[in-house]
Amino acid sequence: MRFNNKINRFFGLAVLLVFMTSFLAACGGNTKGNEGVTPTAAPSGDKEAGSGNENEEPLEEGQTGKKYDDGVFLMTKKNVKLLGRTYLKDDVRWCSFSASGVEFKFNGKSCTVSLRADSMVNDEPHRARYAVYVDGELKKDEMLDIGIKEVEVISADSAEEHIIRILKLSESSDSSMGIRYITCDEEATVEPTEEKDLKIEFVGDSITCGYGVDGQVNVDSYRTDNEDATKAYAFKTAQLLDADWSLVSFSGYGIVSGFTSGAKNEAQTLPQYYDKVGNSYGTTGGEKPSSIEWDFSYKPDIVVINLGTNDNSYTGSDSAKKEEYVQGYYSFLETVREKNPDAIIVCALGIMGQELCPKVAETVARFTEDTGDEKVFYVKLDQQDAANGFAVDYHPTAASHDHAAEQMSQAITQILDGSYVPAE
Repeated sequence: MRFNNKINRFFGLAVLLVFMTSFLAACGGNTKGNEGVTPTAAPSGDKEAGSGNENEEPLEEGQTGKKYDDGVFLMTKKNVKLLGRTYLKDDVRWCSFSASGVEFKFNGKSCTVSLRADSMVNDEPHRARYAVYVDGELKKDEMLDIGIKEVEVISADSAEEHIIRILKLSESSDSSMGIRYITCDEEATVEPTEEKDLKIEFVGDSITCGYGVDGQVNVDSYRTDNEDATKAYAFKTAQLLDADWSLVSFSGYGIVSGFTSGAKNEAQTLPQYYDKVGNSYGTTGGEKPSSIEWDFSYKPDIVVINLGTNDNSYTGSDSAKKEEYVQGYYSFLETVREKNPDAIIVCALGIMGQELCPKVAETVARFTEDTGDEKVFYVKLDQQDAANGFAVDYHPTAASHDHAAEQMSQAITQILDGSYVPAE
């Protein structure tokens, strides 16, 4: 979770006391201000990067995906597998949420990917971080620091076969990333990789985003260059289960309140953006991702909800506020079930504090009793171990995320085979 510049110095001491007493080092703490709240100063990258499409004819989904010459491929489903929630606008495939992107099979001598930044390109702490993988190995891990960036992926003397994946590592609230097209040698072929047998959607906060995982507590402040969703428990769970994934997550967000040092923070509640393709400071072609509806074309077999760490900063020990959290969670479960009628729903909590775990369990029990829906489960995750160290603002390190991923993948496996028994 994140907190405002004006309270940073006060919270520096407070978060340490909270950690020592109850591990409420709630999901956040950075210098950029709260997600969903307009920064006090306009971002320096507010000018659009330029579409890069001005001289090209639009291409509809389902066409060949080639423009002009052989060897130029657009980001349509005909050519690439879509990873997470993405959307096509003016022939640019926009990726806002963490770990969203594309994957494709390539056979050829050369391959270059053209990327486009959003309006945050000149705002260094918030610009998008991306990665390129070849056959599962990391090849590029860079910041999208110019408006249009050409990234060479393959350069060989003879044709080679590879699986290429392009992912956005940083989260939606900071910025988005556009993938314009792939340029290959004229004889090259490009086609989507196969879908996995298992599909999982993860809904969460900074823990899901991999907040500050590449930084150190009391040394670094949050920036997109130290956030990496591929090192977080959600993405790692999908990898362990050989599943396709989609992440819907914002640092600092909750069910009824985002992180707060006092008053209820309704601006940072995730349910209001569950049907969107993102929510960001930046714009893509003049539009906010939060203005674009998600079509729920991705049909997950499992939806994992991990929200409550930030709500706890609001509810505290107040029984009325805890009941408000239960009611808000119940309502969100109704929405998730409506949008995913056949999915298993897993309600998890605990990595950065377990105060609201009993309320998650209570919500699941109420929902099942009221609706007869027996495909909703509660999973209590272990609290992060201090022996693994802490990332930025007492967030989980890669080691702590590894442990949570192992625990979650085991729980999902047991749920699927019918042997799961929830923790007390």
